Amino acid sequence: MRFAVAWTVLAYLPHLPLIAAPHNAQFFTEHWLYLPLFGPALAFGALIARLERRDKTAAAAVLIATAAALGARTAARNLDWRDDLTLWSATVRDAPNCARARNNLGWAYKRRGQLEEAVAQFQAALDIDPLWTTPIYNVGHVLVSLGRLKEAKAMFRRALKLDPLSGDAQADLVAVMLDEGGHSLGDFAGLCENKNLNILQFENCTRMEIQFGVYAEAEADLKWALKLYHDTTGRPYAAGLATLATLRLEQGRASEAVEALRASLAADPGLPAHADLALALSKAGQREAAFGELESARRQGLP
Repeated sequence: MRFAVAWTVLAYLPHLPLIAAPHNAQFFTEHWLYLPLFGPALAFGALIARLERRDKTAAAAVLIATAAALGARTAARNLDWRDDLTLWSATVRDAPNCARARNNLGWAYKRRGQLEEAVAQFQAALDIDPLWTTPIYNVGHVLVSLGRLKEAKAMFRRALKLDPLSGDAQADLVAVMLDEGGHSLGDFAGLCENKNLNILQFENCTRMEIQFGVYAEAEADLKWALKLYHDTTGRPYAAGLATLATLRLEQGRASEAVEALRASLAADPGLPAHADLALALSKAGQREAAFGELESARRQGLP
């Protein structure tokens, strides 16, 4: 019996939260109990063996009742593990003040298109742990999907306040401001100056620079994004090439725009760039090819 107790304590000791942890930390997971549970199982077996020597019927009854109870609990818990929504709903029910559980439940709702419910859970995670940036990004992205750009912008600014050099926050804020419209070039000051090797940041800053006619900076940023993506993945950056085509069209270099769009579609045939290619072909004086491109895309059901 002493061995069983010692085993349980020592096996679980590494998982005890002896040091205070943030709300988003993983305090407990069920698989941490697999090894420690050998101790209680050993002790239970010893007790059943002792009882059996005195009363076999009682020992059998206790064994059957215990097995039935554990089986019923296992069946009930398996319902929680049916999918991510049931799992995190059960976790939030049992631990409503766990920011990580709230955030993960928000993701489960987001994956199912239940965006308002996702916002509520991400916001609950922030209420529990205001300094955790992950739910800030998550709620910001969902607010963008809901068209609530002003609120999304406030969220990304909040993330930037917590981490001023975050490339993700800067990229997201630039994207929201571009979608929102009505901003001047000065409104983007500081958002495109410290690029942290973040491809999306390069891409969004390029879109902004094209919009305001800052073509030299746009080209420099885009070259970095294309190189970074290729060096990271070994593949061409399809979306970046499409943006390069937009830049070339703005610069009046239609033939180069055609080349960039063809390369973009070769890298990702599903990219919604066929209409842009037709426009570039038309501006390059290739009207027949432009009509052919549109007709080919229509027949194949391509965007």
